Amino acid sequence: MSYNVKILLDKRSKKEDGTFPIILRLVINRKSTSISLNLSVPEKAWDENKESIKTSYKKIENVIRQNNVIQKKRSHALDILLNLEESGKLETLPITEVKKLILGKKSGVTFFSFTEKLIEDMKKEGKVGNARVYKETLTWVKKYAGEQDFPFKHITFKWLKKLENKYLAKGFKVNGLSVRLRTIRGIYNRAIKEGVIDRNNYPFDIYSIKSVATQKRAISNDDLQKIVQAELDDLQMARAREFFMISYYLMGASFIDMAYLKVADYREGRVKYKRKKTGGLYNVKVSKQLKLLLAPYLEGKSKEDFILPIIKEAHPTKEKEYYAVRYAMRQYNKDLKKLAEHLSIEVESFSSYVSRHTFATNARDREIPLDVISKMMGHSDLRTTQIYLASIRDDVVDDALDLMFGE
Repeated sequence: MSYNVKILLDKRSKKEDGTFPIILRLVINRKSTSISLNLSVPEKAWDENKESIKTSYKKIENVIRQNNVIQKKRSHALDILLNLEESGKLETLPITEVKKLILGKKSGVTFFSFTEKLIEDMKKEGKVGNARVYKETLTWVKKYAGEQDFPFKHITFKWLKKLENKYLAKGFKVNGLSVRLRTIRGIYNRAIKEGVIDRNNYPFDIYSIKSVATQKRAISNDDLQKIVQAELDDLQMARAREFFMISYYLMGASFIDMAYLKVADYREGRVKYKRKKTGGLYNVKVSKQLKLLLAPYLEGKSKEDFILPIIKEAHPTKEKEYYAVRYAMRQYNKDLKKLAEHLSIEVESFSSYVSRHTFATNARDREIPLDVISKMMGHSDLRTTQIYLASIRDDVVDDALDLMFGE
C-alpha cells in the first residue's frame, strides 16, 4: 500500500500578514489530507526542495531548531503509518481516522473492544492458543475490574495494584497473576505499536509484575532410570513413559512440538523441526534409544503423516489441531502423575515440563558447558538456561564446603 508524508507551504491559504501555513500533507492510496503545524512563513523564506525554512529567515529565533521540530512531526506521522500498515489496518481505516491518530485524538479506543479485535485477528491467523490466552485474560479483567469497558488511560499503577490485591486476597498464586498481567501489558504494547494510543501514560514503567521461582521440575538420574526400566502393564502409563523419553532424547522437546513432528522431519539420522513457541530451528541427532522409541510410530506412514498419534484427524482446522493437542497434553500430564506415584518418584509437580528440566539438569551434572546446554535447549541467551539450572544439588554444596574447611 502506498503512502507518503510531505512538508509543504500551503499557498492556497495566504494569511493577512502575507505568510503561508506550513502543513504535513498525508497521501494514502491517492487520497490526501492536511495537518496544520501551526506555523507560517513568507514564500521567500521556504525552501521547497529541502522542505524546510531557510536559515536566512530572521523572524524565527532559532530556525534550525524549528526545522528539527517539523521533521520530528513528519517522522511521528510516518511511524504511525508504518505501524498501521504492518498491522493491516491502513487499508481499512478512513484517512480522516488516520489523521486523528497522528494528531493524538485517540480517546475513543477502549481496552475491551481493542482486545476483542485482537482475538478475532489471531483466530483468522490460526493463532488459536494466543487467542485463548487473550480471551481468558479479558474474562479475568471483567471479573476483577468490572464489566464496563474503559479507555487505556484507566490502566494506571493504582488500577494494576488494585487488581493485584483483589486477586491475591482470594489466596491465588502470584505466578497466575503474572500470566494475566503480562498479557495486559502485551495488549497495551500492541495498542501503542498500532498507533491507537501513545506511551505517555505507560504504567508498566513503574509497576513491576511479580513472580516467584517455579517449583523444582527436574528428577534425578536414578528416578529417570526407574522410568526407563519399569515393567508397566498399564497402557496409559506405558504410553506416557514413551512420550516422556522421546521428549528427553529430543533434548527436552515440548509436548506441542512432539505433537507436530512429521515423518518428513526425521531424515538422515536426525530430527529437524521448528519450535512452535519461538520459531527456533532444532536439528537433533537421533540416538539409538530414540530410534528404538520412534520405530513403531513410523511404520506404514507417509512423509506428511504426524509421527505421534496426538493429532489424529487427517486434515484438521487450526482450531481442531489446537484442541486435540491441548486435550492430549492434559491426559498426558494426568498419566505422568500416575506414573510418578506408581514408581514413588517424589517431585513437586510432575508434568510434561519435567523431561525438559531433567535433560538440562542431567547435562549440567555431566559437566557439559553452559553455552552448549543453552544451544541444546534452543535458548536465545544464557540467562534462560540458568533459570532451568538454578537449583544446585546439596551434595555439590557439601563438597565445596569440604574443600574449603575439610571434612
